[in-house]
Formats: sequence, C-alpha cells, structure tokens
Amino acid sequence: MATKVKLMSSDAQMFEVDEDVAFQSQTVKNLVEDAGTEDAIPLPNVSGRILAKVIEYSKYHVEAEKKGADDKPTKTEDDVKRWDDEFVKVDQATLFDLILVSAREIWSTSFARMALRAAPPSAMAMHCERDV
Repeated sequence: MATKVKLMSSDAQMFEVDEDVAFQSQTVKNLVEDAGTEDAIPLPNVSGRILAKVIEYSKYHVEAEKKGADDKPTKTEDDVKRWDDEFVKVDQATLFDLILVSAREIWSTSFARMALRAAPPSAMAMHCERDV
C-alpha cells in the first residue's frame, strides 16, 4: 500500500494523496523528508480549487509514466500532450493561478512548462499586475 501524504490548502481544504503524486512537488517532497507524513503539509499559497487541479494533473502524469507489461509507458507522448492541452482549457483566472503554483516552484517542472505553454500573452501581463 502506498504511503499517503496529507496536503492542506490555503483555505483549509485537506487532500490525501499517494506519495508518488505528492512528490511531483519538490517542495512537498522536501517538507515530507523534513517533517514526515503524520501531519498535513500546509500549502499557504495554494487554494483548494487550484490544489485539486494540480493533484488531478499529477495523478494523470504519474499513471502515464507507469510501465505496462511491455516495459513501455502506459500512455504515449501524444496521449499526454492531448490530455495536457485539454487540461489547460480553463478560464484565465484559473490558468493564472496554475501558473503561479508553477512560478513559486511549488509543483513540478513539467507542470510549469505545461502551464506557461498554455498562457496567452495577456495572461502574463495579468500575472505581473497581480504579483506587484
């Protein structure tokens, strides 16, 4: 049975996820290595709504990387790219919040690349205004 990690969003929503999903975040991995898995890992800069999206992304990518009987990933690169393209079809505010999670190095580099690739130029301008 996989070890579970509890993540606490900024609005006090609790998420319990498998360690391999949580460890898509180097920040979370470091915190677990320092503090263990007994207590929830607080993520004060991430709302529950956005953390749920990030967890959805991470679960898909962890599953996609698993090897099948033929020792190949269960999903092709094209499958993953199509899924990523659909994943970022969200409103602009949600996309910004996803970008902020990646910009603050809370989640994985592949997550950051996907979020930034999806951002329209106007999103980057809005991001700059929000963080000033």
